[in-house]
Amino acid sequence: MKTTNFVAAAVAVAIVMILCGGLLLTAVPAPVAAAQAAPPRTVTLYGPTAVTTGTTYSSAPLTVNSIDNARITNYSQVDVFVSTDAGSTGSVVVTLQASPDETIWSDVTEIVHTFNTTGTLSSNTYTLSKTLSGASQTGMIRAPAVGEFVRVKVVATGAVTPTVKATYR
Repeated sequence: MKTTNFVAAAVAVAIVMILCGGLLLTAVPAPVAAAQAAPPRTVTLYGPTAVTTGTTYSSAPLTVNSIDNARITNYSQVDVFVSTDAGSTGSVVVTLQASPDETIWSDVTEIVHTFNTTGTLSSNTYTLSKTLSGASQTGMIRAPAVGEFVRVKVVATGAVTPTVKATYR
């Protein structure tokens, strides 16, 4: 009799364990496919254009083959490459700008936090820009992709021919 009760109890425990295991399996969510990252893309934001003293901006929208090359949706980083041609004698400051809708533009900034010698935290805000002076100069700005669209502000002093390209990652 004790053996029969023991076997019946063991069978009942086994059935309960199987049912609980089945419930746990149904409670675990199915794996979600990883989001596909967009492949890197390089675009020309500001083609080689001779400018003299003044401020100009790259086009936005910047439509090429029905694609707005100013759109950075699905990218997390923007690498901006700036160069001046061999005939440039002036200087140029190129500043990266971001927008949520191609109407409101703001300079892209970076906040750098540092601790001073007394242990106090301080923050400095830097505008992400690159200054080039003279002929055959190159420079780069690496920035997080903020907003939905980007453009560059080009401030020239003297005769300069800048080219600005960007790689979205």
